[in-house]
Amino acid sequence: MTTLKGMLKKYLHELVGMTMHANSHDLLVELLGIVGNISLAGMRYAELVANNRFVEFLIKLLVPGFAEDDVLLQVIIVLGTLAGDPNASPYIADQRLTRMLLGLYQEKVDDEEIALQLSFTVFKLLLHEPTRNVILSLPGFVDSILTLADDQNPKIKQFTNKSLDIIAECGNDLMEKVRNHRFELLNKDWISATHGQPQGGFEKEYYPNPKMMEDPGVGGLLAYEGSDDDDM
Repeated sequence: MTTLKGMLKKYLHELVGMTMHANSHDLLVELLGIVGNISLAGMRYAELVANNRFVEFLIKLLVPGFAEDDVLLQVIIVLGTLAGDPNASPYIADQRLTRMLLGLYQEKVDDEEIALQLSFTVFKLLLHEPTRNVILSLPGFVDSILTLADDQNPKIKQFTNKSLDIIAECGNDLMEKVRNHRFELLNKDWISATHGQPQGGFEKEYYPNPKMMEDPGVGGLLAYEGSDDDDM
């Protein structure tokens, strides 16, 4: 039985063209929403982004103050969909785009829906070497990801920590950063208490959780690379 997504797949290029020429806010939101939800196995998004200026269009929409939050949300979703094709990653490994995503971490994560979709999209981008390298090369991006590692929303926390598993495998310094942050989160009450103690501290010796002293994310990157098992 042909699904609606399957039917829309045939018209993806036309839908993108309509999106780039949308003449109203509401139409733009709807068209971005359709494009972002055409997520099917075997989709060749690389062809889509290689043959037109769609990525440039998405970058423009992410410029601070250019678009409203509902448009930003749909752009983030579209980027996560494009990242489902490993061959599309060289076309979206753009420093300007990455800086825009970092800005969203800094300005928009109080919006739970934006934070959720952003954590998912960044996880997808980290799966592929070209986009992963751009993210890791931008100062402050890893620190921004860390801010959501203990989020109250379980889905945000899940995808953030999957991202951190990947990041931890990309170098000893990054592994140490992730491990230290996780240690601090697990033991934040103890750390807070010791910082408030007079000189001499506690009489009892503290023994940290042994799980947090292990290398995080062992085997994670190889397991995640090219996987479609973590769809939203």
